[in-house]
Amino acid sequence: MWKVYNDFLPTYANPNKRNLLNPSACLKCLEGTESVDHLLRFRPVTEQKPIGDDGIKQSIQDISGFIAGYIKELESISDERPSICMPKTSYWRPPQQGTVKFNFSSSFNVHGNKSFLGLIIRNKVCLIMGACTYPYSHVVDAFVAEARACERVIWFARELRFQHIQIEGDSLAIIKKLQLDTSDKSVLGSIVVDIKQNMGLFVYVTFHHVSRDENEAAHVLAREGCCSLKEWFWIEEAPELAERAAVAD
Repeated sequence: MWKVYNDFLPTYANPNKRNLLNPSACLKCLEGTESVDHLLRFRPVTEQKPIGDDGIKQSIQDISGFIAGYIKELESISDERPSICMPKTSYWRPPQQGTVKFNFSSSFNVHGNKSFLGLIIRNKVCLIMGACTYPYSHVVDAFVAEARACERVIWFARELRFQHIQIEGDSLAIIKKLQLDTSDKSVLGSIVVDIKQNMGLFVYVTFHHVSRDENEAAHVLAREGCCSLKEWFWIEEAPELAERAAVAD
């Protein structure tokens, strides 16, 4: 009943409103848009008797059974609907010869003001050199979360004594700030300054913005951090889910 009242039934009309699905015609009668109103009012959709069609007041049990029948019928034809899943269009690319690539991401918990870094390191032949999840507390917003995540990447690279690194993230705002030579006067300014100062500890370091698809393994690690709620480090390996995402990349 609640799904019917709030128009949450899996009909063609709902995704069509959001331009996610082109066909919207009812598969049963091929007439009219397949909406909740259409399903409940017109007999061709099902052989069950519509509610109130003959003016007789029906019981709650009759109404519930009627709606349950429709839901079951809709579920039975769900396989006939075209898929609206978007295929992956971009993939992770290996770093230059002689360098290692650090992919980072962060997840932000707005209710607890916490964020979690996800980091994975791979070399030219796609082997995992290391991985990390790291929690932060008292984080103001998602931009600060991404900035502090990038700061931790620099520290982690320094501790592992890498000298030639490429850093990739999907936060365009943070990557742009790090690519500019001008001073940053935003709330992220102190973090950006700290990152740039530590860049002098490396022989070669670059920052690049990538799409979400190219950064999937780091996203998986960030979600892993949300579950563990503490810092974890791996050398020459990563959690199973992250390794699967790295292979899919």
